[in-house]
Amino acid sequence: MEHRLAMELHLKRLLRRDEVVHHKNGDRQDNRLANLELMDKRAHDGNRKPVYHATCPYCEREFPIRGHVHTVDHALRGQLPIRFRQ
Repeated sequence: MEHRLAMELHLKRLLRRDEVVHHKNGDRQDNRLANLELMDKRAHDGNRKPVYHATCPYCEREFPIRGHVHTVDHALRGQLPIRFRQ
């Protein structure tokens, strides 16, 4: 939580519940301001989940999906009729 405090002191305000402090280099111990980035929670969480491209077995249309890992796992094993590629 040190990174949140560092960002609050820098911004001179409290962070909102929907704000996340992201460590740019991935090192959660590196709390230098140059390594911290204030992000919207939704945008931050979206960066963490893999995006798969599913192809509809009926119309062959391809679309991006951030599927539930269990469902994607079954599809990748060929247990669901949807074809995925990463």
